[in-house]
Amino acid sequence: MNTTTTLVNPRKLRMLSVTFDQQIPVYHVGHFRAAVASKVGLEHDWFHNHNNHMLKNYENEKTTEDFLLTHKKYHYRFPKIQYKIGTRCRPMIVFLEECVEEAHRFFSKPDWSLNIAGKHYDMRIDRLDMREYNMQVYEREFTYRLYKWQALNSHNLAEYKTLKTDEERRELLSNILVGNLLSFATGLEWQLERRLEVEVTNIIRQKRIGYKRMKMQCFDVEFNTNMFLPQFLSVGKGGAKGFGVLRTIRKQKK
Repeated sequence: MNTTTTLVNPRKLRMLSVTFDQQIPVYHVGHFRAAVASKVGLEHDWFHNHNNHMLKNYENEKTTEDFLLTHKKYHYRFPKIQYKIGTRCRPMIVFLEECVEEAHRFFSKPDWSLNIAGKHYDMRIDRLDMREYNMQVYEREFTYRLYKWQALNSHNLAEYKTLKTDEERRELLSNILVGNLLSFATGLEWQLERRLEVEVTNIIRQKRIGYKRMKMQCFDVEFNTNMFLPQFLSVGKGGAKGFGVLRTIRKQKK
């Protein structure tokens, strides 16, 4: 396994996940995000993670999507409001930590309707789940699947293409995933209490997914780690926009 070591204290994580009753195409997750950000107001930048302080006159943009697509001034922080398309194409928002309190900016509105990619949706809650997790690094392993994971940047993509065996590819992806999980821990100001272990055990599939007129190289992988991770958390690049979504795999007892 790939490892890193640092001393840290256990951490609690509050997580609110809200699934809506409408169905939207998976490739409209960016439009869903823009519609929610527009509803609450662009001044509340946790909802879109663009740095308003570095921008001027964003209110003069023709649409919220113009703003989100054209401006590249971001907050470099772990996204604590994450958008995804869940099972049966139901849109979902996940609020983490202090952003649980931010949820009221949308849900206190008298009208929850959204214009998503030019289509009107009357949004109602299908499922709401509020939990507090004990975040720990254990002596035992957990097994997860990670979907639509943007593992590779231009540098490690070139390295990945030179690798000859699946074992070498899994090793590189394990190293990258260590970094993603450490970024998540840093975003929570969580110091790990024991060595973090990560092993990508299966590259389920590779695929290129269209986003913002580009094709992103994405992976679905299965991996083991001794870090507990909550269901539907997103890690890695694009985690706020439906990439890198975690699902827990429960191993059958022998």
